[in-house]
Amino acid sequence: MSTPTIEVLGISTAAAEEHDVLSNLEDKSAPHPRLRLHGRITVFDQDGSFDTVNIRLRGAIRTRIGAQLSVEKLPISTELRSNLDFKPVYSASQQQTDEQHLDFICPVPSTSERCKSSHEERSLNTRHRTSTQGEGLDAILPSMTITGSTYITRVTALKDRHLVHGSCDVLYWLEALFLRCGSREVVRKLSCPVDISSLAMPMEVEVSPPLSSPSSASSNKSHETDRVEQLAKPYSGRPINRFFHSQAHPELSVHMPKRLGYLISDSSSMATGCRRLSIPVAVDVVLPSPSRSTQQLQARESTQTQAQTGIKCLKCSVKAKWFTRKVFTTGPSAVETAVHSTTVSIQDLSVTLPPLYTNTPGSDLSSHNSIPSSISTNYTTSMDIDLLLPESVTSPSVSSELLDISYTLDLSMKFESEEMLKGPFMANFRLPVTLRAAEPYSVIGRHCLDPLLGYIEENAEELLYAPPPYMP
Repeated sequence: MSTPTIEVLGISTAAAEEHDVLSNLEDKSAPHPRLRLHGRITVFDQDGSFDTVNIRLRGAIRTRIGAQLSVEKLPISTELRSNLDFKPVYSASQQQTDEQHLDFICPVPSTSERCKSSHEERSLNTRHRTSTQGEGLDAILPSMTITGSTYITRVTALKDRHLVHGSCDVLYWLEALFLRCGSREVVRKLSCPVDISSLAMPMEVEVSPPLSSPSSASSNKSHETDRVEQLAKPYSGRPINRFFHSQAHPELSVHMPKRLGYLISDSSSMATGCRRLSIPVAVDVVLPSPSRSTQQLQARESTQTQAQTGIKCLKCSVKAKWFTRKVFTTGPSAVETAVHSTTVSIQDLSVTLPPLYTNTPGSDLSSHNSIPSSISTNYTTSMDIDLLLPESVTSPSVSSELLDISYTLDLSMKFESEEMLKGPFMANFRLPVTLRAAEPYSVIGRHCLDPLLGYIEENAEELLYAPPPYMP
């Protein structure tokens, strides 16, 4: 048998129901895989020297700080195939060929969050994160390299500190062992590196549960609900002006779901390396009823200015800040040599909200001829905050023995309207968020990723193609 070859064809997504077919993980306690690797083994002049092929997809986290080196192994995915599974290759230029190939699929293993000791949490200053389902953090780590530096103290003198550089690598590689059935002897061994791109991973973003403390429970009333809510305040301490000539002060509240949304990849993000996140935001306005004389004055003025002004809307200015914190170390016994890295990315955007509306008949703000009722009326509107995620927000949230990646999203919203609000209102959110693997087909919807054709977007009239995110 001539020298065989092994190659990677691409990465695709796997639905949850396909896990039974791809359940070849050696670690059965590992979470269900959601990515699968397509590969091919090619042999020439097969002489029957082997009976089976044991294919393994292996991964590891390797950290190095100064002279210290540590490796954390990831779960192994295996695929056992027979020599009868090799298919002959037919060539138009040659009538006969001795080339045969085997196409295989390996699930990309995922790792779950590991509990750290209280000493390690204090030393690494890592925050405790649990999923909303009460399970470990499901993360498929992409191939990555993180570099940084830290100061360590020499043993001889407490004040003698020197700078050391460190690096953290997440590596994957394929192994193929050609075995002789009787003796299980390894006839030949092949290996090749694998690059698992983060763009191939469907991910969702959700707000992490806060720490259980009296102060956090009192400050965040959305702790026991499925949404995050905040009451907007007048900007710079200015007094609240009258809203539609109302003598009472209005209330403007902003809320969004804890599941902020999914990271969407399209053909443009495949080229730029960035993905989009669309956060649905609802804005509620509680408008107390004015006096009877004010109601009549408001109705007359609204009738006179209806043709000139039309329906007025709120304008919102949003400033989004992404804080990415990456920490890696060489193990629990060397927490003093942990390397910390924090990246901040800022994005500004402006949104014009749709007209406010209410479910109460005759109370819509667009109905200028109507007179408000004698009770407070709740008006609402909604908007989508479309964020282009920076390159620092690409991998899932991770908390392992050697690597910790966490994210925080700051949203500052400023609401203004010359006709409705005489002064701006501010709402500030600081949200610790978790990026986790999501079910592919529920996220992508009418999108799919073919390992050979690439990224396919199903349109009503045509199919749009883009190159695969990974090709060897």
